[in-house]
Parts: sequence; C-alpha cells; structure tokens
Amino acid sequence: MLSPIGDLVSHCFYEGSLTSSRPAHSKHRCLSVFPAPVTWYSTVNQRGRRERKLGTTYWNEAEVQLIRQLLGKLQKRASSGDEQLQVAVISGYGEQARRIQRNLRPHDGKWSHLDIHVHPVDSFQGQERDVVIYSVTRSNRNNVLGFLRSERRINVALSRAKEALIIVGDHRFCAHARGGDNPFAKVLDYIRRSDGCKLEQPRR
Repeated sequence: MLSPIGDLVSHCFYEGSLTSSRPAHSKHRCLSVFPAPVTWYSTVNQRGRRERKLGTTYWNEAEVQLIRQLLGKLQKRASSGDEQLQVAVISGYGEQARRIQRNLRPHDGKWSHLDIHVHPVDSFQGQERDVVIYSVTRSNRNNVLGFLRSERRINVALSRAKEALIIVGDHRFCAHARGGDNPFAKVLDYIRRSDGCKLEQPRR
C-alpha cells in the first residue's frame, strides 16, 4: 500500500510499529480525482445522512448516493486515461452492502474501466484492491456506534487498499460516538493532521 495508507494503519492500530516502503505517488494517474490517497468524504452536509434500520441491520441512503457519485467520477477519469482499476466497496453492515450492490450494478457496462466488488467487511478479510471505499453506515442522534466499536473490523476495512483509501460517512457522528472504544476518533484525528490525508465535506 502507499505510505499515507500504511502510515494511518500503523499509527491507529499498531502504535506506529509498521513501516511502508512505497512512496505517496500512485501509479494510476486517474486517482488524482481524489484530493489525497486517504480521503474521508463526510456526509454531514448531505440530506438523509442518518442511518435506517432494517431488522437487526442498518443502511444509509446518503452514503449509497455519494459512493455512486465518487465512482462515476473515477470511471470518467479512468476511461479518459484508458486505465483499469480494481475497486472494493465495503461496509460493516450486510444491508448496506446489498443496497450498494443494487444501486451500482457493478457488472453493468458503464463501469468499463472499474472492476467493482461489493462486500461486507467480514467477507473481505485477506483481500486487497487498488481502491477501497469504506461505507461507515451508522449516523444517529444518540451517538451510538454499535459494533463499529470493534477495532479489528475497522482495521480490516482500512488496511486493504493499495492505492487509495476512501471513507464515506458522517465524520461529526464518528468523532463523538460513545458507548465504549471509538476507533474512528483516532482515525479522524490522524487524517486531520497528516500529509497525504484529507477530510472533505461536499454539499449536496
């Protein structure tokens, strides 16, 4: 993985004990569509940013739509440069993964330069892709993070990208969520103060 991704994982999950040998420059020119190798796109300004519950699982419409927009921009840039990318879109919640899958239809011909796979986090362990987009999914007024408190799951989600790591979610919620450990607070703090990382707050 590129050093900004590896450095984030090392700092947030391994107390800085890991080292990355790859510089911060991607071999894929089309990835300049993102402002940094590690970018958090916050939904804080998006309509419908709050989670919705279905049985025992959750989904988030604002994140589904923002992910589609980001992939549309990436497809356009990759197509213009005739580049091919392997992309994973992952979430800790099965319903969110199903909604993203239905919305994107990854095998549609419109994604001619992106090989897109959508996974729940637990089924993605051990795999890698050029680009990983992680959908946080949770955002509620009670600041309840749920099982996203699991540092192991977040580590898996954020350590599988080789060229670009994109996080999509309500950063304000993630910064203040309570009810035990909150691995996102450390990730956000690192992104805010580190080169090679960027926090974006797009307006809908």
